[in-house]
Amino acid sequence: YLIMLAMAGSLMISYTRARAEALGLDCRVGLMPRAERVVLIGSAALFFGEAWDGLVLKGVIVLLAILTNVTAFQRIVWVYRRASGVPLDAPVPAGTSTTEGNSESR
Repeated sequence: YLIMLAMAGSLMISYTRARAEALGLDCRVGLMPRAERVVLIGSAALFFGEAWDGLVLKGVIVLLAILTNVTAFQRIVWVYRRASGVPLDAPVPAGTSTTEGNSESR
């Protein structure tokens, strides 16, 4: 369950940032952005691996499960506070149209 919780938190961090950028916000807040997650789990796997019956790696997974969800919550709150004035039905900026090839006037 802890691995699933860590994965869900990690996905929510990326998803929240992507949705914030879609609203025009630069959401780089939180304790565990991608670089920190990679360094934490990578260094634990590289230096300790299965030593001590994988206890260090299990501890890192527990830490990731907690901190990734805290970071996702921080980002959700940050976006909520800053996006209160962003109109959801605003026109799409020029050059980012989703209907390419339909430039004919009717």
